[in-house]
Amino acid sequence: MTKLILTTTGTSIITKKLFPPQFKSEITSIEEGKRPRQYENCVNGTVNNLRNVFQQNLPKEFLSAELASLRVFKSNENLNENDVIVLLATDTLDGKFCAEVIKKVLESPKWCNIEGPFTIKGFKTDVIQNENIAGDFVNAGLNNLKEEVERILRSKTFDTTYFNITGGFKGIIPFATILAFEKKMSLMYLYETSSDLIIIDPPQDFFCSFKEMEDSTSRITSELGHI
Repeated sequence: MTKLILTTTGTSIITKKLFPPQFKSEITSIEEGKRPRQYENCVNGTVNNLRNVFQQNLPKEFLSAELASLRVFKSNENLNENDVIVLLATDTLDGKFCAEVIKKVLESPKWCNIEGPFTIKGFKTDVIQNENIAGDFVNAGLNNLKEEVERILRSKTFDTTYFNITGGFKGIIPFATILAFEKKMSLMYLYETSSDLIIIDPPQDFFCSFKEMEDSTSRITSELGHI
């Protein structure tokens, strides 16, 4: 039984200060959208910080949301070399940084194949330059998310598919839910204060389409722009 786990990645590694203290100035630069000279050292130092916590089953408070949820999933399911975890990152430097760290930590125990991180163009959380975050979200991000998910699902046949929405850009959760159910994927979520993983199987009859939701959001955004 092959499994696919799509996992949106966020920046809790930064917000929870899970990086080594000596890289604080580098992290500040990354949050501002500026790649520091010690970027790779910052990635590898943060990986080393998290690797032992992850592998030794230390409390999840010392892990990012994504790593905590995947560790619980592994303890409940038998992941093997044919299974695939795919990481989806936001279109920001701090999002990409955290996704790179998560990938390297996940590769250590060699549970299964780790792919990505794949950046979803248009999903931004902070204005670094003169950007229209809402416009990019609707006009580019949503469609890019759909296309990336469809590309991944076409790449190989899986017996069971999951969309892990525990980490990442919370603004996409309604769209990720609809997209997951359209594609017959189960939703996966781990509450920060709980050790129980919530898995919601797709309903047999599902009538809301991703395109309907996307068109509705586009219309609302357009109307707000004229107020």
